[in-house]
This record gives sequence, structure tokens and C-alpha cells, in this order.
Amino acid sequence: MIYPEHIQEEVFKYYKLAGINIEKGIVSSIQAEEIKKFINYKLKVDRNKTRAIKYQRSFEINDELQKIKNKFESPIEEYLYAAFIENGLDKHCRPQFEIGTKRVDFAFPIAKLAVECDGKRYHFTEKSQIEHDQKRDKYLARRGWRVLHIEGLAIRRNIDLCIKKVKENLVPFIIN
Repeated sequence: MIYPEHIQEEVFKYYKLAGINIEKGIVSSIQAEEIKKFINYKLKVDRNKTRAIKYQRSFEINDELQKIKNKFESPIEEYLYAAFIENGLDKHCRPQFEIGTKRVDFAFPIAKLAVECDGKRYHFTEKSQIEHDQKRDKYLARRGWRVLHIEGLAIRRNIDLCIKKVKENLVPFIIN
């Protein structure tokens, strides 16, 4: 899960800037309240930034996205693919790609990287879905594929972070 890691990194940066001392992972209740306020502020900033990007994109007609729109199983997949197009990653990306008997949301065959969009409702709450995802990941790993899971929250709140993580996994294979 990339978004909680991102927020944790931001909190550690905030600790340093604010001079908050952490001893053995413990902070005072006053500092804990300050940190909660910072996290809520960061979530709000990320959400507003993504809304602005989404609003801007809604005015741009993208023929390529319109052609394959019916391939997506969820709005978060469509939104992530729009970001791939915007960042030039679409030429390497295959939506709803079959790998053996499994299908992934997005594949970058050049890097053997599968990107899965994980919505909270299905991928984090239903035990059977979690087990299914784990089996699929093992199946793909046996075939030499790596799987990057991006939770829907990250896609909705910080699309730039999602693109950054995908690019980090493509660095040895794609030169921008």
C-alpha cells in the first residue's frame, strides 16, 4: 500500500521540521494531536490537488481514452490510465492484460510489471478476495512478473504519487 507509506514519510518530515521528539515511537498527547491535525491537513491537500487535476482533465477530450473506455472495470482504473497517458506511459501499458490464466488491470510487458488497482471494498475487506489476490500474485511471480498494488485511495488522493511509484518500477526498462 503506497498511500500510508507516503503519509508516514510526510509525517516524519514534519517531525523534523516541527522539532517533535520521538522517543521509542512515543510522543506526548499534545504532539499526537498536532500530528493528527497535520495528517488531516495533508489528506485534504492531496484530495484537493487530485480534484483540481480531475476537473482540468474533464475539459480535455482525450480520443485515446475514449477508444478504450469500455475496457476498464472501475473509475479508478480509468483515472489511472488517464494519468498514464498524460505522463507518456500509455505506449508501454496494456490495460486488462492476460498473463497465462490470469488477467491484470495494467501490464507493462517490457518490464514484466503488473499494476493492480485495489479498491477498498473488494481488495481489503473480503477475505476470499484477499486470498485470490495473493494466489494471483504468486502465480505471476512464478512467471517472472512483479505486481505493484495501488490502492484506490492513493489514486483518488494523490495520482502524482501513483505515477511516481510506477515510474520507479520502470526505471531500468524505460528511459524518459
